[in-house]
Amino acid sequence: MTMMMQRRPHNLVLFFALASVLIVGVYIYFYQFSALPSEQNDLILNLISLIAPLSSAIFATLVFSTFERGDKPREVWKFMTIFIWLWTIAEFIWAGYLLQQADVPLPSWADAFWLTGFIFLTIALHKQYETVTRKTVELWKILAIWAAVALLTALITLILNVEFTLGHYLEYFYAVADFTAGIAAIRIFLAFRGGLMSRPWIGLFVLGLADALYAWLIASNMYAMSVGEGDPLSMIADTTYMAAYLVLAIGFYATYLTIRHGPNVTIEPVKG
Repeated sequence: MTMMMQRRPHNLVLFFALASVLIVGVYIYFYQFSALPSEQNDLILNLISLIAPLSSAIFATLVFSTFERGDKPREVWKFMTIFIWLWTIAEFIWAGYLLQQADVPLPSWADAFWLTGFIFLTIALHKQYETVTRKTVELWKILAIWAAVALLTALITLILNVEFTLGHYLEYFYAVADFTAGIAAIRIFLAFRGGLMSRPWIGLFVLGLADALYAWLIASNMYAMSVGEGDPLSMIADTTYMAAYLVLAIGFYATYLTIRHGPNVTIEPVKG
């Protein structure tokens, strides 16, 4: 009788991570180096960019499906799944605007889904934080944080723009709100002490950084200029944003495999 190590399917996470790197590389190629006509190139870029949020939504749904009614994590993942699907729908709407008219109005229907998504993200973060730390967070504290986000966004908008419009406000709101959610996610990550179940929360922090970079380019009038001249700055902003969704998807997928198959390898006897 011999001993054979039977590996759990966690190497699938590595495979998906490598596939994600490949997706990013292809995206960069079509963004910066492709010689295709602009309409075809834009179509390919938009289709590639939608792979990331769609993957996140699918893997979050898989995680949610592993829990039964009455399981505490089920409530967290219910709201997390709704949140990521709302943002995925928003990304599809945004891409649709770009393909039809090469520009996206602000506000647009996509904003309705992004803003609604923040509600479910807040609930998910709240429930996860209380579950991990066993500390109660009063509602007034959550409302105070979002009030501070709203006021800070208004201040930034007034400082950086001659005219205060809802469109300008939303551009900065997403950056401030995403970064705030990212900080909360890092707090949860630390509460997990870096365990396997902490991975999805890293992706939220990366998403916040990506949105902050995008807002900075918009505020400095460098984003539009970059698109016109093929400057790498806009490519970095857009690629980082897409990559953040992929990091989120990797975290969701790793969580799903951990729940379904456990964190370790097993050694089983095999006849022969």
